[in-house]
Amino acid sequence: MTSLADTPIHRPYGPIVGNADGFTTYYDLMGGTGTCRLKRLISGPQVASSLDLMEHVVFLEGASCGRHRHTRTEEIYYVLGGAGVMHMDGERLEVHGGDLIITPLNSAHTIAAFGDTNVAILVAEVLPGPEGRRADPARIAMRELLTDQAVSPADGVRVVTVELAKHFTGAWGPLRLAVLEPGARLGPCTTSNAEEFLYLARGHARVEFGSETDHPSRHAAGKAGLYVAIPAGLPWQIVNDSTRNLAEVVITQVAEGAQRASDHAAGVR
Repeated sequence: MTSLADTPIHRPYGPIVGNADGFTTYYDLMGGTGTCRLKRLISGPQVASSLDLMEHVVFLEGASCGRHRHTRTEEIYYVLGGAGVMHMDGERLEVHGGDLIITPLNSAHTIAAFGDTNVAILVAEVLPGPEGRRADPARIAMRELLTDQAVSPADGVRVVTVELAKHFTGAWGPLRLAVLEPGARLGPCTTSNAEEFLYLARGHARVEFGSETDHPSRHAAGKAGLYVAIPAGLPWQIVNDSTRNLAEVVITQVAEGAQRASDHAAGVR
């Protein structure tokens, strides 16, 4: 029987759809303390870009992850909710829902939930480029930036963008945080040379992907925790299908990196 590892890839990968249900419980994660719940959403071999992993992690009240150094990947945290404290390269950072945390290559950090609240984070790691470390760690208050954006009366959408390529050496594209009014639509969107990873952080929404000549019936709908990986070149749009509540979506873009591309050519998993 031929294994998947021996099967050459002749076409881009298709979309991936899932949700953040079904956590695995970790105690004293990486030398930390307390209880953590973790769900691996996407692993690098499942996609064509240089994304290494995407996870949804929840630290229960007072729980922490032990200090660790990123020697192989560059990383972002998007804080979905709650509050906690990080120590990053010796600096103390309080983090809250809506914060984006930049962790460059070779940075070391810890994170802990405050004693009276959980803290939930979306984690994405990407393989670095050849240049080495590019920028210092950073905390960007995305939801605060979003409040300064006017809602377009035509589409009911607010969007704030961070150019991750300014912070990292890997094939990171822009990260967008979008808030959709009830009934509002973002898209159609498409990117010819990068994959896009959509994570519904709040609300309820429907993601449609493909074209009339491609996959006209493919869609995914769900509550917060819904995620969709969109291959390069595939059109998509997201609709807030609630009549009352806002929907918030995190859109991370990653181009195909040289290391992952060579792995695929060699059939490596």
